[in-house]
Amino acid sequence: MATETYMPVRLTTQLVSSVPLAIVLALCAESVLAADHRISSQASSFDCSNVAPGDTITLVSGARGPLTIQSCDGQTSKPIVIRNDSSGNGPVVLAKSSGGSGGFVLACTDCVGVVIDGSAKWSGAPAAKSYGIKITMTGNYAPSAFLMVNGLSRFVTIRGVEIDGAWPRSATNGIGIHIKDATKLATDYPGLWREGLLLEENYVHNVEGEGIYVGPNWKQQEILLKNVVIRNNVVEDTGWDGIQLKGAVEGTNLIHHNVVRRTGQRAGTEAGQRHGISLYEGNGKIFANWVESSGESGIQHYLHFMPSSYPVQNSEIFNNVVVDTGLVGPLKGYGITVGNQDGYARPFTSVYNNTIVRSQSSGVLVSSTAAGGIVRDNVIADAGAAPISSSSAIAKVNNRSGSIADMGFVDPTRKDFRLRESSPAVDSGTNGAPPDDIDGNKRPAGATADQGAYEFIGATEKKPEPPVIEVT
Repeated sequence: MATETYMPVRLTTQLVSSVPLAIVLALCAESVLAADHRISSQASSFDCSNVAPGDTITLVSGARGPLTIQSCDGQTSKPIVIRNDSSGNGPVVLAKSSGGSGGFVLACTDCVGVVIDGSAKWSGAPAAKSYGIKITMTGNYAPSAFLMVNGLSRFVTIRGVEIDGAWPRSATNGIGIHIKDATKLATDYPGLWREGLLLEENYVHNVEGEGIYVGPNWKQQEILLKNVVIRNNVVEDTGWDGIQLKGAVEGTNLIHHNVVRRTGQRAGTEAGQRHGISLYEGNGKIFANWVESSGESGIQHYLHFMPSSYPVQNSEIFNNVVVDTGLVGPLKGYGITVGNQDGYARPFTSVYNNTIVRSQSSGVLVSSTAAGGIVRDNVIADAGAAPISSSSAIAKVNNRSGSIADMGFVDPTRKDFRLRESSPAVDSGTNGAPPDDIDGNKRPAGATADQGAYEFIGATEKKPEPPVIEVT
């Protein structure tokens, strides 16, 4: 293992003479912690136990093999940052090429207070979005997961990482980003949570398994989650679910502003594993996501094995655009589904101000076993079955359904489902709309808020460009 440590902060005599002594001493103390540990391309493991909170770990630019980093002990206020090399001439590319299937390409084991950050620009980097850490594979030796966070890891951020799972061109296995550990049981760590997780600005594509998979299988009795945020990621072309969050039963759990396309494409994938976004065995808010071409539901909240002794698990699902569900495989595609297995914990949901287009089956399905909820102010166009399917325990208020031609969309052939001024959804919403729409425009722009995910803000407004993914 090749490791070099640098102390980048230096105080000149001129600086010392012009700054109060207390500030100088504080800067000196801070500089002691500001070390940079560089991991060479030849290293396959790195012991992080001697890295201080606030230090950085730099992965040198260029191609390298798999890497395991273990025993980082950072702090939420002073995390240990694992980063790409901004002084290099390209991203760091970690690839698995030999040694048989299974294992991980980049693993962070027992990482506490850690930021994995590939957002730094390198020399010659494009001005557009770039990813300084890329994880992929060559040959035919697919990993179990491309980026694994396991052990007792918590308070972890993953940002600016591209994962190219090489599926289906090469790989026959592999989850994109995976955060869990079946060997760490809740009974062995009473009072411990896998918490403070943030996944943002990542690009995960062409993976045979789930794109982003965070949390335990309930039956394995692993450590449960709280305070998880998954935002501003792009997930495309997955064999199983695009984004799945499991076991987040307390705290504030958010899945928002993600773009998820073409999920659940693997032949033979069983029911329950083809969703665009899945909130499973827990609670949270799902909002402002674009979900297109999923094999099952575009968005689901489902409680499967969570015991009925747990309180009702709440979900809010709003400001999402869900398009073309059920186009992959034989399973029925619902726009948004909420439910539970009978006899287990029950969900209570609010599904509002979503735009759902061309679902193979119903636009919204809430099972009869749910504790209750409301479905309101949604725009549901060209549903393949009843626009809303639910029991009498679910209030259905002021939803608009019909054909695409009825809705007054700007340009549905180009999947622009914003509203024209003449749309019947304009100024037709009820009280309680989200304060912003999916584009970030304030509501209401008119007399009252609009139905659906978009607020009409004026015919002269320029349409925002769709997300552009530049592969480096």
